[in-house]
Amino acid sequence: MNNYIKSIFLLPLLCICYNNVYSFQGIQETDDAVVVTIQVPYNIDPNQITIDIQDRMLSVSGKMKAEREVSQEGYYQKVVGSSSFNRSLLLPCLVDNFSTSAELVGDRLIISMPKLKDNFAGIKVTRRE
Repeated sequence: MNNYIKSIFLLPLLCICYNNVYSFQGIQETDDAVVVTIQVPYNIDPNQITIDIQDRMLSVSGKMKAEREVSQEGYYQKVVGSSSFNRSLLLPCLVDNFSTSAELVGDRLIISMPKLKDNFAGIKVTRRE
């Protein structure tokens, strides 16, 4: 029984709790691109991250599921946890979402978005008499 209590309280279980911990780390705008860096859970699977760009709105979301099972003489323990995050950010300009690239380096997601060459400035209205 003593080992069971140690396994619950003293041994690190799983890093599951990510609520309100991860946020946008920075936005860098150059002459031809916008680069956004976001902190994400360190051991997240890159296939579980979704990046969506609609007009000037960047949305990043992800899901993570972790499971650990310990079976020793006298007790059995199974810990299952899941977490998700969703962040949205208004970009400073229109970007080319077809040429956007993302790279996961440790716990940093780096999203590089080339700026559109011709930012749509709207439709000019002329007066006709």
